Amino acid sequence: TKPKPLPTTSPSVAVKTSPTKLLPERQPTPAEDERLEKITNWSDRGVKPTADDIVWASSYIFEQIKYLKNRDKGDKETAEKIRGLYLKHGALRGSLLDFKGEIMDLTNCLVYSPKDHWCTVSRVYAYLADGNKPLALADANKLVELQPQWSLSFKARANVHCAMGNKSLALADERKVVELGDTITTPCK
Repeated sequence: TKPKPLPTTSPSVAVKTSPTKLLPERQPTPAEDERLEKITNWSDRGVKPTADDIVWASSYIFEQIKYLKNRDKGDKETAEKIRGLYLKHGALRGSLLDFKGEIMDLTNCLVYSPKDHWCTVSRVYAYLADGNKPLALADANKLVELQPQWSLSFKARANVHCAMGNKSLALADERKVVELGDTITTPCK
C-alpha cells in the first residue's frame, strides 16, 4: 500500500509554507550589505558577532541566494554573486566550527565557479579541520595546479602534508612559498 499524502492542514506542511517562516524575495539594502560585511569579516575588526548577528547573516545569505537563483539566466555576474554568498556563508559556518556545513557551502561555491581559488583554499582548510586529509590533499593539489604562482596554494598543501606526517613534502612546499616571496609563520615540525 502507498502511504497517504499529508493533508494541506498538516502541521509539518503549515510550518514549511507559513509566511512568517519565509523571508521575502527582494534586493538587499545597502545597510543590510554593510551589516553582512561586518559580520562575515569580523576577524578584520576584532569584534566577534553575536548569536543574533550570525542567525541574521545566515538567513540573509540564503534569502539572497534564493533571490539570485530564481533570477539566474546563466550569466557570469549572477554566478559570481552566488559564489560569493556561498563563500561568506562557509566562512560563517567555519567560525562556528560547523566544518561539514562549511564544506557543503564551499562545494556549492565551486559549482558556480569551479576554478575559484578562494573557494578551493577554504575547502582545503575545512577538510583538514573536519579530519578528511585525503580530500584536503586532493583540493590542495588541484589548487597548486590551478594557481602555481600563488603562495597560498603551496602553504595550503604544505599544511596538509604536515598534517599527514609527510614532513619532506611539506618542507618542499614551504620552500616554494619562500621562493614566491612569502613567509612561513608556522613551519612543519
